[in-house]
Amino acid sequence: MESEQTSDSNESEQNELFEIVDGICWVSDWGLRNLRFSLSYQTRPDDLFIVTYPRSGTTWMQNIVYNLLTNGQPFNVSTIDFFERNPHLEIDGKKCIETMRRPGAIKTHLPMHRVPYNSLAKYICVIRNPKDVCISYYIFYNMWPDVPKLEFDRFFECFIEGYLPFGDYFEALRSAWQRRHYDNVLLVSYEEMQTESQSVIEKIANFINVVLNDQLLEKIMKYASFDYMKGKFDDERR
Repeated sequence: MESEQTSDSNESEQNELFEIVDGICWVSDWGLRNLRFSLSYQTRPDDLFIVTYPRSGTTWMQNIVYNLLTNGQPFNVSTIDFFERNPHLEIDGKKCIETMRRPGAIKTHLPMHRVPYNSLAKYICVIRNPKDVCISYYIFYNMWPDVPKLEFDRFFECFIEGYLPFGDYFEALRSAWQRRHYDNVLLVSYEEMQTESQSVIEKIANFINVVLNDQLLEKIMKYASFDYMKGKFDDERR
């Protein structure tokens, strides 16, 4: 009887924490319009998506792609150009996507099987080991002003159960992995980005059809380094 009450209590707590919208775990205060737009977005043949679970190297990948598309423009989030070229599909919504500067990349934390698909568009998926994702996401999550604060034990339970904003890590990982052989999908790991930076940059450049010379590679190796990026991104952005 006691275990049943505990189970009912946990279920009730979960129901109060977040909302499930069209199968996506969501924060009610974020609103529904942009999320529903993201799920039904009509892709363009020239769309480039950066698809990640939260805290899996999203900003790092955005930085590399931004540098490739702007011929080595230094990463600076105070520059409006960066955000105009890198809108967040389910957060920024229709207006930002339709007016984004191109070439650019659309960021999304939706699992790959829920990202609108076009055989002519391109998708860069970044994955990261679950331990580091969980710890990083816990710290990051509790910085958000519009979510219920969670102690780590409770957060870990939600992570394992897939009951956190943007959904289930393991579902997202599986979805990206299953599509790794698609011609228009590039799967990269965070750990690979750490240990084989030059190789990853070359792979991305080839995937998005950017000619990478030695000068541009040198710029990106500099501007995509942790030392350069440290302190240049506002962690309150999702």
